[in-house]
Amino acid sequence: LAALLGPAGHIDAFDIRASALRELQIRAQRARLTNIAILPAAPTAQYDGVLVDAPCSGTGTWRRAPHLKWTTTPAQVTAAAEQQLALLTQYAAFVRPGGQLIYATCSLSRFENENVITDFLAANPAFKPEPPTPARAFGFTPDTATGGLTILPAKHNTDGFFVATLRRA
Repeated sequence: LAALLGPAGHIDAFDIRASALRELQIRAQRARLTNIAILPAAPTAQYDGVLVDAPCSGTGTWRRAPHLKWTTTPAQVTAAAEQQLALLTQYAAFVRPGGQLIYATCSLSRFENENVITDFLAANPAFKPEPPTPARAFGFTPDTATGGLTILPAKHNTDGFFVATLRRA
């Protein structure tokens, strides 16, 4: 993302996991990216774009970690969906009018993806789904109801992912 934005763009990164921020710092230095600032605490400003890379059940990683198929429980999926909706709602406050809220998981569960987006949109009428425009160029077909795009392991030869783009009015 930082490389795509280039030197004119700026990223403030925050994660509740300190280890994830340390890893980001290492990767940014290795890639010589200077447009990333790691925040020591949750942001207070509003942004043109906010990415919520939500913790999830990881069902999209089952191809490379098949043991998880036997250890992931419905209760874990339900708990993840509740946490995801809470995070999406919390970080929506940091999207300025006209800005984008991008939601991503490595889950293939509708409970964690489309249902979270549907519940969020019902409670936050200032946001509207906006299917990712470059998706069609790569052969992906976004869901117009949620703005969501599901990347399937068998079809795309990668882990499974879901991403939704929402625009604040």
